[in-house]
Formats: sequence, structure tokens, C-alpha cells
Amino acid sequence: MNNFSRKMISLCAATTIACAGAGIGLPVAFGQDTFPRTLAPTDLQDQTKFLDNDHEVTIKVSKYVGEAGDQTSPLAGVAFEVQQVQAASGQGFDFTTQEAWEELNQLVDGDVDQKIADIITGKKFVGTAKTDETGADGSATFTFNPATDDVTYGPGVYLVTEKLDAQDVEQYNLSETSPFLVVVPSLDDAGNWVYSQEAFPKNQEIKATKEVDDNDLTLGKDVKYRLQVKIPSTNLDTLKVTDELVPQLQYKEDLEVELVSESSTTPPVPLTKDTDYTLSAPQANNPGGTVEVEFTDEGRKKVEEFYSGNTKLSPATPAHHDGIIRVDFSATLVELPDKGILTNTAKFDINGKIHSTDDDKGTPDKSDDTPASTTLANLELTKTGSDTASELEGAEFELYRCIQEQASNEWKLLGDKLSVGNSSADPTNVDKLITEIDATTNKAMFKGYGLPVSSHSTSVLSTKNNDFCVIETKSPAGFVRNPEIHHLTLEQPADQAPILKASIDNQKTTFLNQLPATGAWGIILVFLVGLGLLARGLYTTRRDNLATA
Repeated sequence: MNNFSRKMISLCAATTIACAGAGIGLPVAFGQDTFPRTLAPTDLQDQTKFLDNDHEVTIKVSKYVGEAGDQTSPLAGVAFEVQQVQAASGQGFDFTTQEAWEELNQLVDGDVDQKIADIITGKKFVGTAKTDETGADGSATFTFNPATDDVTYGPGVYLVTEKLDAQDVEQYNLSETSPFLVVVPSLDDAGNWVYSQEAFPKNQEIKATKEVDDNDLTLGKDVKYRLQVKIPSTNLDTLKVTDELVPQLQYKEDLEVELVSESSTTPPVPLTKDTDYTLSAPQANNPGGTVEVEFTDEGRKKVEEFYSGNTKLSPATPAHHDGIIRVDFSATLVELPDKGILTNTAKFDINGKIHSTDDDKGTPDKSDDTPASTTLANLELTKTGSDTASELEGAEFELYRCIQEQASNEWKLLGDKLSVGNSSADPTNVDKLITEIDATTNKAMFKGYGLPVSSHSTSVLSTKNNDFCVIETKSPAGFVRNPEIHHLTLEQPADQAPILKASIDNQKTTFLNQLPATGAWGIILVFLVGLGLLARGLYTTRRDNLATA
């Protein structure tokens, strides 16, 4: 393969554009080495003399959602801007000269992204840019004719810039394509110059998600969050993750960042704090605040290489087009949220475009999007079985998650016993729930706070509901322990947190009062009389047997 072909293929990979051939903006001929093996004048002289600088050129941009080569979902309404790039002469590239080809080789060699950035900041353009939007088939076509447009030549190097606005990014969860170069003309298989070109810049669906693990959550305990976003194919100029914690959560210093492949057996690649990313987070005893992870140049490079692979390493690292950026951390629940609902939203800033972890309903209106959340309920156990509440103090219970079996409709306990906060202000987590007289109701009760009855993770677009049950482990004095499993029913008072409730009845040990009133000696007397009657019966039976022998 000649040097020019290799460089153009590298350019294609660097700018994440699927082209009509193996090289960016080039037809298949360039990938098949039908272009001259070198750029020596003797190789070009027969071709360049036939190249027509006054020829009109056409650039077609075809836009699809998905990875390169996926043309199943055309994307309409995306604006592109195309403008001719200046050569060193201050005019367009004159491809009838050797100098223009040598300059093009230099342009596509090395850090192409930086060179494109220099073109943009230096405004190294010829003539006026043209802008158009993709139609229903996902394509937009641009023509440049030196006779009618203010370009030096028709053939040349053109910069294509996508104009995807922030609303499109949020509404459709799309990545933005980096600016890229298209070169026209190119050679076909027969060695003829072709004055049209088609490029396929891709927009991936970039869905940011947030998973909630609140299995052990209650007041004073932790909720775990997992933030994830698909690695975009575009070049990463900025990459930042922010999570605004609600005032009821205290950040814990356990954040981890790693790169993960959804389908391959490649183990997760952990990233290193202060090398690959910087972390800003609330300090201890400072609830709420912002957790911010900002990737460094080194970190962004690792993310890009995880996606595209690196053939320069030995052994070469494979590409992971299903790669994910994952951020894990936890926070402690230090206060009950209003109405029991604990919401949380994180945002990924990718090249200045924001991707929220809220469920996106695909509409411009963001008010109907749903954040990740946990709904917390309070707990009320009430003892019954006596009109005197003080007699029902001291009953002890254990709390479990539970599930109702379909065949029998009976409740079955799951896992180990749970603990729950015993106060809404300064809780102690207890796993032995003991009844005492409640000052408000004057009943024997246990009250707990902050049990996760439901949680919503935006990664699965569904809500997980939890059921809870209690069992009595010790009855009040003078009562028989209730042996049944008691399922807690959920009630939703207006403008308050939901409440898990159960009333557990106990029966007094009244059968003890039904024993003979003669006391202990009377019981012994009854026992001895019975024993005597038994002995007499045995003696009579034995005597009768001997008499008949």
C-alpha cells in the first residue's frame, strides 16, 4: 500500500468517518492500491495532465445513527457546513501540481485532529461555506463550481463540520461527529478522475444511565450508584461526569472509574485518579454537593484507544465498539427526604454536549424525563391482644425481605435479617425491633425509618419493588409468641412518606389459669390417684391371666 493510501486510511480512522472506500473521502480505489505507489512526478504526470481544475465537484454526506457501516437508520434534519480549505499558497489545492500532493501528504500525516483545529482557528478557508440539512434519506449534497462559486478550483480539500445542536443531542441521545476532511477528486478502478465523493459520518446513540443499589439502605447506611455511558467514536476534547447529590446524601470516598466491554471477555480497565482523571467531591460531614470526575489528556487517550484499539502496542489491543465508561460510588443516607423520595441525576459532558442519566422520553420537553430514584417508607408495628398497652411492651421482632409464593400465596423470607433506623433524627440501626409505648398513640409499637420500598434505575427503564415481612422472636410477658410470618402492607398518606404497617396479635397464656384450683399439692394428688388406678388395673389383669393358665 502506498504512503498516501495509508495516511488517508489513518485519517479516516482518526476522524471516525465511514467513507466510500478505505480512505477518508476516497472511493474504493484508494484502498485497493490502484493509486500510484509513490507520489513521484513520473507517476503522476499522466494523470495530473487530465485533471480538470475547473470541473464541478460534488460532496454527498449520508447520515445514519449507529456504528460505521450501519445504514439502517437514516437521520434527517442534521445540518452540515462544507468549506474549501486553503493550501499554503492562500488559494485552494492545485492538484495539477506535485507541490499540492506533497502538501496534502503533510496534512494527513501526524496529528490530523490538531491540524483540523488549526485550520478552523486560523480560518484557513477559500470562499464561503455552504450549509444544508440532511433529508428524509439522511443525506445532504453540496456542489462547488469555480465558475459560479467563490472557490479557487473545483477539486480540492474540503472541511465538513456537523452542526448538531444541544437539543438534538439531548433529545436523541446522539454523539457529535468531529469535523473531518474530504478530498476530491479521486481515482476509480480504471484510473479516471472522479469528481464526486460520499462520506458517512456516524452518530452513535449515547445513552447515559444510572443504576441504583439500595438493598442495604436505611438511615445511616449507604446507597450505591453506577453511572455509565457508551464510549463515543468521536475524538474526545472534553470528558466530564458530574453528579449533584441531594442534601440527604453524604458522599463516601470510594469512587472508582473503569472502562468495560459489554460483549467481549476483556476484563475491565481501571483508571487512576490524578493520572487519568481528577476528582472533586464533598468532604466528610458536608452532605449534598457535587461529585465531579474530569478526564485528563491521558485519560481521554485511554478511552479513545479502548474504543478503537491500538495496533502500535505489542500485543495489539483490540477495539471495543461496545465500550462503556463506568463510574461507581456510594453515599450515606443522613436524613429522610421529603415525602420519602430520594432522586439523583448525573450528567456526562462529552465535547461540550450534555448527556443526562434521566430516562429520556425522546421529546424536547425534559420535564417528563424520570431520574434514578429510591422511595423510602417508614415502619409501624403495632401489638394487639390486650386493652392494657403496657402488657404488650417488650415484644421483639426481626425484619426480612420476603416474596409471596405463587402456588400457596404464602410469604417466604429472603436472605438475612435487616436493620432499620429507630429514629428519624439521630437513628441507631437495630436488627431487634422491640415494642414500647408510643407517646402519640398510647399503643405498644415499634417505629422504624427509611426502608427502600422501590427503586428506579434508568439503565433498565423499570421500577423494582421490595416487600418486607416480620416475625416475632419474643412475646410480651404472659403472652404466647405469634408464630406466623407477617407481611407489611404499604400505605401512602397524602403529602407524606409511605408507611409499612402490620398489626401483630398475641394471645394470653390463659390455659395455665384453667389448671385445678388446688394448687401444686392438688396436682400431685390427682397424679397419685391416677397412678394408683393404673397399678390396680395392671394387678387385676395379671391375676386373671394366672387364673386361666
